Amino acid sequence: MDPATMMALASVGKSIFGIFQAAGEKAQADLDAFNIGTEKSLSRTAAMRDTRLRDESLREALSASDTFFFGVAGREETDDIRAMRKFEMEKSGEDISNIEFMARLNGLKYDQEAAAIKRKGKNTLLASVVDAAFSAGSAYADYKDVQSSKLMTQRSSWSRSSYSSPRPRLR
Repeated sequence: MDPATMMALASVGKSIFGIFQAAGEKAQADLDAFNIGTEKSLSRTAAMRDTRLRDESLREALSASDTFFFGVAGREETDDIRAMRKFEMEKSGEDISNIEFMARLNGLKYDQEAAAIKRKGKNTLLASVVDAAFSAGSAYADYKDVQSSKLMTQRSSWSRSSYSSPRPRLR
């Protein structure tokens, strides 16, 4: 096998392995994006747990205050008790609203991060394919140049005119 052919085959092989490497990087990016989706689910689950815990805390506080005011103190429900209950419910509602808002923001952050990782993987694969195409085209052009220069050299050696002589002429 002549060196030009070997050079062309090596360039094509390099291009093919570059595409395989980029495909592996894209698969890794997809896996990383999936892992980020898992983190998003865990974050959402933690927010739901925090919401439930805050709601349970409110119920326990109201139950304890009702037990104290109505059972121990022997009071009836008055405006100040209703106002205290309303304040506690509003405060709990604000806390739950804040938890939900932060969960939505975290979800958007995770979505953006996953999309960026996926895009990077796609761009890597695309760049590798384009690079492989240019590399293969360049190798083909180099191969053709070498082949045409060989033919020119071979033709020039056997197509000499019969009237020329390699010896110098004396005048």
